[in-house]
Formats: sequence, C-alpha cells, structure tokens
Amino acid sequence: MCADARRMPFRDRAFDWAITFFGLMYIRGRGDKERVLREGLRVARKVLLVEPVIARRAGDYLVRVHVLDKGRTVHRTCFGVSGKNIRQTGSVVRMMAGSGSLVRLREERNYFIATLHG
Repeated sequence: MCADARRMPFRDRAFDWAITFFGLMYIRGRGDKERVLREGLRVARKVLLVEPVIARRAGDYLVRVHVLDKGRTVHRTCFGVSGKNIRQTGSVVRMMAGSGSLVRLREERNYFIATLHG
C-alpha cells in the first residue's frame, strides 16, 4: 500500500506500533513533520522513531549504510538527503513532549530514538 503519511487510510488505533526509521528526515517543513507524527499517534497506540542527528547546518549530503548481521556486513548501500530544514525533526519530537506524547528520548551522537504514546 502507498499512502500519504499525513493522512493515512486506517481507522483510529488500527495498529499497536507505527515505526519510522530515518523517515522524517525526508519530509520537508515542520508542519508536515508534526502532521506525520500526529497521524502516527492516531492510527497506532505507540510510535517508534529512529532518526539521524545533524549536529550542524547541512546542505545536501550522502550517507553510507552498512547492514550488519551479528557484526558481519550483509549489505552496503547509500542514500542522499537534502539537509535543508533536516534539523527540525528533533525540535518537532521535543515539542511532542509538551503534549504528553513523548515517553522516551535517547540521543546518541549520530541518531536519536524516541517513543511516543497516544
């Protein structure tokens, strides 16, 4: 199924979890990122986010990824990202804390993991 993450064609609480893995970084604009998170909380009881942390103002860049299985590389790939406005993701997630949705936020040097509950 292909659907707009801002308006998903599912009933309320249709799922236990909604997961985004490096997905919000592709959504332009703070408003659309907020809509995606709120829609995730509408269709699922919990939302898990894994997103990169961009420590400085960035332009377009290329990310190299190694997929590991028990420490052994099983796949290598890369993807490009437009860095404009990418730093909004962390601030949008922190804003969700004010609404009581943010349950846990763990920040590492290169990524963060957040759990949201509806």
